[in-house]
Amino acid sequence: MRDIPVYRQTRRRDRRYTVVVAVNMPYAASQRKLAGIFAHLGSDPDWDIKLFRTREDIESPAFRQLLGSEIDGIIYSAPYSAETFQCLKRARCPLVVIEHDVSELAKRKSDLMFIRSDAEDIVRTGIRLFQDIGPFREYAFVNDRDGMPWSREREAAFRRLAPRDAPHRIYPSSHLTELKDRQPLVRFLSSLTYPAAIIAVHDTRATEIVAAAKKAKIDLPGKLSLIGIDNDPYVCDSCTPSLTSIEPDCFAEGKAAAELLDMMMRGRQRKSTR
Repeated sequence: MRDIPVYRQTRRRDRRYTVVVAVNMPYAASQRKLAGIFAHLGSDPDWDIKLFRTREDIESPAFRQLLGSEIDGIIYSAPYSAETFQCLKRARCPLVVIEHDVSELAKRKSDLMFIRSDAEDIVRTGIRLFQDIGPFREYAFVNDRDGMPWSREREAAFRRLAPRDAPHRIYPSSHLTELKDRQPLVRFLSSLTYPAAIIAVHDTRATEIVAAAKKAKIDLPGKLSLIGIDNDPYVCDSCTPSLTSIEPDCFAEGKAAAELLDMMMRGRQRKSTR
């Protein structure tokens, strides 16, 4: 079993809270959420945080075992897993879930909060930027390959907000690996009417679009203009050409998650809220 880091505060208090925080740290958005959590706690917290930082850690037996132990609260902001959410469903402590609103938790009526970014505001920002630099003959949205719930929300927002004076199309979740998805994505990009504007569901997906465009010999940004979401500096700056991206306020999401969990653990907020 891998050791799980525990962040402890040295000054003794009458009441301390053991809190499980699960965030997928390789991504900049998750790092900003964690920064928001720590911003709420300040320099003298009364939380002992057990931090799970990778998908491997979060899907490990150690994580599930901990959920069944005596802990005071959970903040979950990591990839969806039916098995993991079954464990979260059985947890008897307050729970804050960021970005997911899943069927496994539908019957829980108390000690549960959901925080989600505003998909419409994110997509609207991208479309407005395209309209400022346009005109474009076609608009497109490229989904996450795995069809995550937040990906479907962004797709639905694009359907509602896409300009009515130009055609718009959706590249759906393929549920394929990146390499197996490459050729269908090439065919989709080749079928667009140029110049075309594309919103990618996140920055990593945007880099896959860049690779597919290069394979299809489609000039980018000449024929295709592309915007990602999350503003991950390592992804955006390493992409050629460099990637323009929308930055959701993940810091505020993390800070709100910590504030809400604090309220529930101290008994000031019990009702479930989305």
